[in-house]
This record gives sequence, structure tokens and C-alpha cells, in this order.
Amino acid sequence: MGDNKTFRLPILFCALIDFPKNTTECTTQKPESGDLVCFTCPIVGRFLFGEPVEAFRSAGHLICIHLWVSVLIVGTFGAVSNCLIIAIMKRHKEKRTFDFLLMVLASFDLLTCMMSLISTCALMSYYEDWDRGPETLFLFVFPFMIGLLGRSASSYITVLITIERYLIIAHPMKSVHWFTATKTKIMTIGASILALLINIPRLTSMKISKNDAWKSMPSLQTREYIVESTALEEFWYRNLKSIHYQIDMWAPFPLLITFNILLYLKIKTFAKNRQGLSKTQRRDIRAARMFVPVVIVLFICNIVPMSGYVVMHFGRVIHREVIFLLTFATVVNAAANLPIYYARGPSFRQEIKAELPLLCGWIKSVDNDPKARDLSMTDRNTNGTGNSTNLEY
Repeated sequence: MGDNKTFRLPILFCALIDFPKNTTECTTQKPESGDLVCFTCPIVGRFLFGEPVEAFRSAGHLICIHLWVSVLIVGTFGAVSNCLIIAIMKRHKEKRTFDFLLMVLASFDLLTCMMSLISTCALMSYYEDWDRGPETLFLFVFPFMIGLLGRSASSYITVLITIERYLIIAHPMKSVHWFTATKTKIMTIGASILALLINIPRLTSMKISKNDAWKSMPSLQTREYIVESTALEEFWYRNLKSIHYQIDMWAPFPLLITFNILLYLKIKTFAKNRQGLSKTQRRDIRAARMFVPVVIVLFICNIVPMSGYVVMHFGRVIHREVIFLLTFATVVNAAANLPIYYARGPSFRQEIKAELPLLCGWIKSVDNDPKARDLSMTDRNTNGTGNSTNLEY
């Protein structure tokens, strides 16, 4: 018999099987070698109430089904709403920096919603044993990873928008030069590349394989296909540990907290002298206040992944219900922007009505609302060009 070789199964696949905790399962049936090959799950998958994955009518399965339906509803709304935002932004004849940033944010949120819908449908299909083929595994694992990429990019673009909103109020003259159209595109590309680089280890660490050699192992004996770690996974694990996950999860929030505190203090200073503010300054302040709910939703929706990571790290367990809850929080964050814009912007409601005249007849007209002509979300932007009544705060 050869050497003992132990391989780590990917965490996402460990969530699909009932692998014993703190256990290594081995087989001697590796073709063309007598090596003792073993597998281990560094993080094991469990339902909250401990039922096996094959107990299809258990409480864990029912909770997952309800969360899956919730993801379908919110994710579909998010996909449609972000398409609306993109369409409205593209209709603006005079593109401004803020328009462009909102369109990029909506694009990444759209990607997140679409990938989340695909991955949760595949995951539900696997749990319920509707289909456990290689296509189902692929449609769960890789759209899930791409959805995390979209979430990362969305977070960084949110940071960029927050900084832009602060600078236009605190340093209105300098911000004209800092956030030109070209510089904004470069910063957006940079944020997107950063999100991609952080997620490359995830995207390159797994592969789908036919289970020809490992069926003698109890946890894998009923699985025709499995998800294995690639050769790169060991490289990422040995050199990065989990630092890229930490950057992805925590890095945006110190920036968001810092600039929102600075923004709050600056607005508070201006509020003491409301009579001395120009019309443009009042619009900029309303614009900054408008984006605050977007940041708050981002904070709230990241409580789930942060809490899940802590439980997973210290308990060495990933609960299957939490995967659906994580996806639900992700699509809520991605779908929240349109309701916020709609609730706070009269002219944005008008633009939705213009975009979907047949479907939005229920929207109350705001033609007589004086705010509809006074408060614009993009009326004055950092490129300092013209006036508009595109989006409102």
C-alpha cells in the first residue's frame, strides 16, 4: 500500500452531504495505485435540527423550501428593478458621474440577483433529489461564486458612491476635478478588478468530477458526481489562508462608516445655517441623505454572512438553512435600491411611469408636487455640467 493522501472537500460540497464531523473517510479503490486516499470536510454541513440530508420532509428541508421561495420572489423583483434603473439611466441624454455610478451599481446588483436565482434553484433541486447530475452541481457552485463576485463589486461601488457624495458636499470645487467622467470610469474599473481578484481563489478552487473511485466511502457512496478541490485550491489555502475572504467581508465597512460619519458632520454643520445655503447646496445635501438608506441596507444585509462566518469558523459547521438565508440577504440588498429611489424621489416615480406606461398606471402622478421640479438626485454632479431632473432625493 502507498502513501496516505488526504484531500479537503470544498465547503460548498460538504454542505450537500452528511459527512462525519472531525472525521476522515478513506478508500483503497483508487485506480492504478494502491494509495490510501482519504477525504475530510473542514466544515461539515448540517441542518439546524440535525436531520440527515435525505430526510426530505424534515423541518430543515421545509425551512429551506420557504427560504428558496423567498429568494425567488425577491430575486426576480431585484432583477426587474435593476433592469429598470439601468434603462432609466441610459435614457438620460446627458450622462453624469452619478448616473454612471448608479448604472454600474445596478448592473452588479442585477448580476447578483440572476446568479442567486440560478444557484438556489440548483441547490434546492439537489437537496430535494429532483436532479443531482453534474449540471445541477455546476449551476449551484459556479453561479453561487459569481453571485459573491457581484456582491463584492456592488459593495465597492457603494463605497465609491459614498465617497463621491461626501466630496461633492465637503469639497464641491475640488470634486469637479476628482470625479471627472474619465476618472470615474477608471475608479469603477479599478473597483471591479479588485472584486475580481479577491474572488479568483473562489472561482478557481473547485471542479465537478464523476465519482468512479470513491463510492466505497459512506458519505459518497450514493453520489454519482462530486465537487473536488482543484490543484490551485491548495496553493490559495497555503499562501492566502483566508485573508481574501476577510478583505471581501470586512474591508468596505470601515470606509463606509468613516465617510458617512464625515458626511453626517458636514451636513449637521450646514443645517445650522439653512438660510445661507444655495439651492444647489440643498440639493446636494438631499442627494447625500438619499443614499444613506442604501448604505444602511448594505450593513443590515451583511449581518447574516458575518454571523454565518463566525459560526462556521468556530463551530466548524455550515448550516444548510444559512446558505439560503445568506442568499436571501444578498438578493434583498441587491433589490433594495429601486424602492429607496422610488420612496424618496418624486421625479424617479415619473420616470418609472414613463418607462413602463402600461404597467405603472397605478403610480400616483406627482406633476403637481413642487418637489418634483426642485429635488433632483443628479441635478448637480461632480462633472459640473448642466441641470436635470433625472432622479430625486
